[in-house]
Amino acid sequence: MYKCEDCGRVFGRLKRYWENQGVVGDSPLLERYWACPFCGGSWYRLADCAVCGQQWAADQLSEGICPDCGGMILRQLAELADKEFSQAERRYIREMIEI
Repeated sequence: MYKCEDCGRVFGRLKRYWENQGVVGDSPLLERYWACPFCGGSWYRLADCAVCGQQWAADQLSEGICPDCGGMILRQLAELADKEFSQAERRYIREMIEI
């Protein structure tokens, strides 16, 4: 899926456009580009978060996980670490994984 940056609509297929860039010799110089099928605007890919299933811009996901869920996972991990490990153990873990 894709989302238009200009009109905000979500769509499944891009539309191919041709733009005349002038003439070279006797032939027209055409530029081909892909854009929103509704308004011709720029677009970005959407992807579903592997945890919550919400759609996000694909480049905002990290390992398929959205920023909201990623933050939740890290908070849960910190809470678990606080319960299960001593301060010295947590310090060692942080050092080893470079948090």
